[in-house]
Amino acid sequence: MAQVPSPLSINHALYFFTEPVRVPTLVASNTTVMEHKDSVVLTCYTNAVSTQWFYSGMNLGLTEQMKLSWNDRTLTIDPIRKEDAGN
Repeated sequence: MAQVPSPLSINHALYFFTEPVRVPTLVASNTTVMEHKDSVVLTCYTNAVSTQWFYSGMNLGLTEQMKLSWNDRTLTIDPIRKEDAGN
């Protein structure tokens, strides 16, 4: 009599653990600066996967004097100009 293989049950599960995104904290290196002379480094502290910068409610358009860090968490403006002030 031939032996019948027993059923084999393999379960694969993929679990994603997500942490709610905390409200980001923005820290500025300087709050009192001289135009065309000083620089400002803005750092965004968050647990979000990505960071996007906004200026006056719109996506920030980088200029020559603006640089983002490799992970987009730090924005350096050097030198700072009056036009860089905003919400």
